[in-house]
Amino acid sequence: MNILSKILTLILLFTFLPTVSNFLSHNHHGFVLEAAEPQKSKRELKREARQNRGKIPILSTYDRDEIAWSLGYGTSTITGSGFLRRVNGELVLCAGNEVEFYPVGTYSTERITKLYGNAYKGHNDKYTRRRITDSDFQYQQDKKSTYCGVDGKFTIQNIPAGEYFVITQVVWQVGTSFSDTLFPEGGNIMTRVKVNEGQTVNVVLTY
Repeated sequence: MNILSKILTLILLFTFLPTVSNFLSHNHHGFVLEAAEPQKSKRELKREARQNRGKIPILSTYDRDEIAWSLGYGTSTITGSGFLRRVNGELVLCAGNEVEFYPVGTYSTERITKLYGNAYKGHNDKYTRRRITDSDFQYQQDKKSTYCGVDGKFTIQNIPAGEYFVITQVVWQVGTSFSDTLFPEGGNIMTRVKVNEGQTVNVVLTY
């Protein structure tokens, strides 16, 4: 009789174990068991808080599929120049500075608007001081770029047709009669441009 009881017990276990396992791993009452995400340490949270202090958060999530049209090569060209004019009339060029081309999308539009006050043309310098949280790593990887020549002009060829935010920097150093310390002037300049297939568009970055 003991042997028969043990056999019946084993049969019952093998019969109900899959059902119990299925219940625990699936949602039968609006609850799903999932592995918990690793928690950040207090040190990491404090460091992030310090880095983002005073910065405006970005609410959008970078969606690479949305700007997939801009990846790779195309038949379009964007040329242009970047410069600022100082109070004394001296012209300062973007010579040697990077020119960045970000495809227009939900994420980039929010970032640009918060940095430059709008999504079409603007500047951000030490007087406006618009600061936002650090950008998505992939967003930076997907941008296209070139450099301003010594004449303050730039060209980027073989890019896909579409809309881009074009950004560069024009800066110089100034001193005061009260100190020998030099302070940066100027800042970043942005404009939005649309280029069609096989077209060459010229833009001027200034304000």
